[in-house]
Order: sequence, then C-alpha cells, then structure tokens
Amino acid sequence: MKLQAEARDGQEYASIKNKGFKFNDFEKEAFRPLTFSERKVNFTSLQRSLDTFESQLDESLDPIISQIKADLLEKVKKAVQNNDIKAL
Repeated sequence: MKLQAEARDGQEYASIKNKGFKFNDFEKEAFRPLTFSERKVNFTSLQRSLDTFESQLDESLDPIISQIKADLLEKVKKAVQNNDIKAL
C-alpha cells in the first residue's frame, strides 16, 4: 500500500521503477488512481494504434471528401449563374 501511495504523488517514480514496481505511464496524468485492471493496459501502445488508424482513415477519406466538395461547389456555381435561389 505504501508503494502505491508513493507512485501516486509523482515524486518517487524513478526509485519505485528501480524497485521493480510497474505502473502505467498514464497514471501520472490520471485524475484518479487507476484500478488494478487499468494498470495492466498499455495505453501508450493503444494511443499509437489509434493514431495510426486515424491517419489511415484521413488518407482514405481525403480524396472522397475532395470529390464531394468539388461536386458541391460546382452545383453552387451553376445555381448562382442561373440565379436559382431554390437550388441554393
């Protein structure tokens, strides 16, 4: 219990790691103490994976969004040229 209290205050992290106590890197930033199960989660790896998937999704969606944007701008341009308020 004393070891956990030391880990929570942030001052003894290095010495605690040297003693062999393992804790989650996100525990320092948590607004509450992590549960036993949460300490087992590798949040750094999870964050890296989510960032990778997000970048892949952005790369996949960019051409689609660009095409939709171009089509929409073309429709707006035609509506403005034809003075078609209803189409706008």
